Amino acid sequence: MSRLIALVLMCLAGFVSVSKAADFPPDLQRIKDRGELLVAAYVNDIPPFFFTDDRGELAGIDVDIASKLAEVLGVRLRFLRIANRFDELPQILLERRADVVISAFSRSIKRAQTVRFTEPYVNLGRVLFLNRTGTVSILEGKSDFHALNRPDVAIGANEGGVYADLAREMFPAATIHLYKTHRVGTADLLNGTLHGYLCDQPCANAYNRPREWHKIKPPDDWGLKVRTLPLHVGTDPVAMAVHHDDSALHAFLNVYVAENRANGVFSAITAKYGLNEGQ
Repeated sequence: MSRLIALVLMCLAGFVSVSKAADFPPDLQRIKDRGELLVAAYVNDIPPFFFTDDRGELAGIDVDIASKLAEVLGVRLRFLRIANRFDELPQILLERRADVVISAFSRSIKRAQTVRFTEPYVNLGRVLFLNRTGTVSILEGKSDFHALNRPDVAIGANEGGVYADLAREMFPAATIHLYKTHRVGTADLLNGTLHGYLCDQPCANAYNRPREWHKIKPPDDWGLKVRTLPLHVGTDPVAMAVHHDDSALHAFLNVYVAENRANGVFSAITAKYGLNEGQ
């Protein structure tokens, strides 16, 4: 157990009463008393962050990070995969059905109005898939995606997530189509319904560099039909989130993130699942 995390826990310790010693502030004590860390997550697999492996067990970046966190706290871990959309995750915290969100959850200004975010534990690159045939006359081989901001262009993204907002922000003049999963969206990209589809780098890796956990079999001619354009317009910060009243838990998690980024633990976890910083 690291000295720094132990020191933070000691500094956050509550008062000692005659009847019972309150070892930690209420938000941390609640988890200690329960003996279980409740982690809210999206209902579907999102490799490489969390997915069901060949043994039927949860695996992935978020699972490893949450497991280590529960170990530090000295409690069991339980994932609650109950959010049908990413934008439902804050409400689960507000209703006190979970202690923390660890679910490939992108930090955004909109979401930060209702929950407390930690510092990011990974920053993802943003990607625009392009239907080569549908965009060749518009882009003429260039990488200036701004040319797609016109009424006769259709751009796709997943509903209930930050990429839906990003699509509206980047392409206000285009027609935006929202999808429940990227599998449905990329199918429309391939058949020409969409000119482009916004997603993060792990999503792009699932199609361009699939690994065993992706469970996706892109068509053999994917690279011939689809162009992958990295967007150098900021990154997608993935962070944990807690209830806005849980200031002690928030402070503890920030130290947990900072220390494990500094000592290379998080880098080792992301590399294990084929993801490098900025991807």
